Amino acid sequence: MRRHRKRSHLDQVRRIPGLMGAHERELAEVSNLIDRVQLNPGDLLTREGSWDRTAFIVLEGQAEVVVGGRAVRAVGPSEFIGEVAMIDHGPQTATVRATTPMDVFVIGPESFGPLLNYGRVSHALIEQMTARLRAAEGPGALTLILDLTDTPISEHVFEDAPPRAQLASTTSTESASSTVRVRSAATPMRSALPVRTAG
Repeated sequence: MRRHRKRSHLDQVRRIPGLMGAHERELAEVSNLIDRVQLNPGDLLTREGSWDRTAFIVLEGQAEVVVGGRAVRAVGPSEFIGEVAMIDHGPQTATVRATTPMDVFVIGPESFGPLLNYGRVSHALIEQMTARLRAAEGPGALTLILDLTDTPISEHVFEDAPPRAQLASTTSTESASSTVRVRSAATPMRSALPVRTAG
């Protein structure tokens, strides 16, 4: 796993869904909320049933989503991963494993809510969740999304979290070959394994 140098970090922030028209100041603020890392094929982003609260936005590469031991779909560039557990404070709903080399933004639990307040990020997230629910269960599955649109989605992220979902500011996502430690908004990112700096 490799972390990119900061000089290329801001250039990629604009690729986050909903930030295409954001001002440079907003992009700089968002860059302080997230980290950019590279993953290898086989690395786990989320594990079904775990209480790790980490979200990802895919910049490059593909991953498979596995529920109950069955691959249900693939995710690729501009898609969110792990957002459901962030919003409802429950366990991860699926195991997501990289199938190709991946370039992703990593979002910790204290950064997810603030991130949704920038540009149209929350709208982009709702659109993705709606599309996934519609594909999986049809129009009747949209009740949660419709409820969320009554108030800013960022207000739902940290309200009434059950005790088991309340984590320290450092959360880890495990895989067979690497562990990503995710910083809070005010904590530098640290990796459990040596981080190879991209050239």
